[in-house]
Amino acid sequence: MIRTVREALESVYREAIFEVDFEGGREQFVVGTTGSLRPPFFGITAYNAGFERPTLEENEAANRELVRMITELGVPFWPAVGRDRESTHVEPSFAVFGISEETAIALARRFRQAAVVHWDGERARMLWCD
Repeated sequence: MIRTVREALESVYREAIFEVDFEGGREQFVVGTTGSLRPPFFGITAYNAGFERPTLEENEAANRELVRMITELGVPFWPAVGRDRESTHVEPSFAVFGISEETAIALARRFRQAAVVHWDGERARMLWCD
């Protein structure tokens, strides 16, 4: 049975932990969970689009380009990481505040990402970019 990229990645993404390095310390967000008082943000990375595994240098260059684009938007953002529960796979990311869902999806698509994390102020959820 052939699965789509979305089907193959969905269970992995739903188990992922998104950690944001706020000024007061690191905070975790997991899809489906609640409990934070943080304002809404979108978790976005330019690392490892879909099943692609670029070199470290290519991933770092892509994330620098993402930072440039976020900076041009003039909105606040904090460093973050997306990781699996064992921390065997970690992707540097950003928690981006003050943008619309459409802008977040457009940024993620620019870097061929399958999904973004959205903290709506009450619950973490995953938004697909397709």
